[in-house]
Amino acid sequence: MIQNKIYTPSSKEDFVNIIWERQRQLGLSDYQLARESGLSRATISRWKSGKREPMTNQLLSLFPVVGLEIKVIEKD
Repeated sequence: MIQNKIYTPSSKEDFVNIIWERQRQLGLSDYQLARESGLSRATISRWKSGKREPMTNQLLSLFPVVGLEIKVIEKD
C-alpha cells in the first residue's frame, strides 16, 4: 500500500514529475492513465518525450487518477 505524502511542488515541472512517479508506483500504463483521465495516450507520450508541455487543466485531470489532491493553504 502506498503511504500518503505531502508534496510541495514549486513549478509545473515538479507537478509532472510527481505524477510520473505516482504512475510508476501504481503500475499504471500510459494507456490506463490516459483512459482514466480523459486525455489521449499521444498527449501523455508527447509530455514524457518533452515535445509538449501540459496545460494546467490537463495536468489537473491526472491528479485523481494517481491519487493526488490539491490543498490550498492561505496565509493571513
